Amino acid sequence: MAFSRNKPYNDLPLLPPENRYYETINLYKKLSESRAALAELKGRTPIIPNPLMLVNTLVLQEARDSSIIENVVTSNDKLYRAFTSESAIKDPYTKEVLRYREALWQIYQELRKSGHINLDLIVRIFRIIKETDEEIRKKQVWIGNGLITVYTPPEPGKMLKDKLDNWIQFAANNNGIDPLTKMALLHYQFEYIHPFSDGNGRTGRILNVLYLAYTELLDLPILYLSKYILEYKSEYYRLFTEVTEQGKWEDWIIFMLEQLDELPSSL
Repeated sequence: MAFSRNKPYNDLPLLPPENRYYETINLYKKLSESRAALAELKGRTPIIPNPLMLVNTLVLQEARDSSIIENVVTSNDKLYRAFTSESAIKDPYTKEVLRYREALWQIYQELRKSGHINLDLIVRIFRIIKETDEEIRKKQVWIGNGLITVYTPPEPGKMLKDKLDNWIQFAANNNGIDPLTKMALLHYQFEYIHPFSDGNGRTGRILNVLYLAYTELLDLPILYLSKYILEYKSEYYRLFTEVTEQGKWEDWIIFMLEQLDELPSSL
């Protein structure tokens, strides 16, 4: 069945992609560069005088920019004052950004203990971000601006659950695909499964960082990826669409890897 933006995408292909045509020389070159950047970042972590301070600084910036992508906007001033103050925070946008930081740090610590990415972990990220007791969505949703439907994710129920089960199995299994490539595949798939009524983008971007920690490419959740996505937001969404409508995985994966190129220079 041909993809239609106005119908539930129940035919969203499972992971991994049927073919691996995306494994090109350009991709392998980018993988080598990205792995070198992550290795340098990981190598600097033990010599940082106060790694927790760095975690707080970068995670707050990641939380802020990831939230801006979803049009949740707060200022650095409000954010840092709220983080260091014991008084009640009144600004709802600042509260939501701080919940992103809480979700990333709390679930990172739990993942280190359990060693497992599972549905409960994913749901708890969403619940912390949105401050809700909701679970996987039970109603159909549409992505758009009220006038135009851009995308309709798989219908709720067994269809949605099967897609999520496949996502979790793919994330957990060693199937011979480079972890950085898998991160890009997983991010696309999670956003197109769209398991929650809201907060999918932020939950998915937290999962990117957690996955790199899960695969031991990171010791601490000190990646600041959303700044790049925010800067190239139109490209981010364009490449999403090209994977869906044209199967163009290579460009998408390389885009996701390009976020990693300048990481060590930020420390």
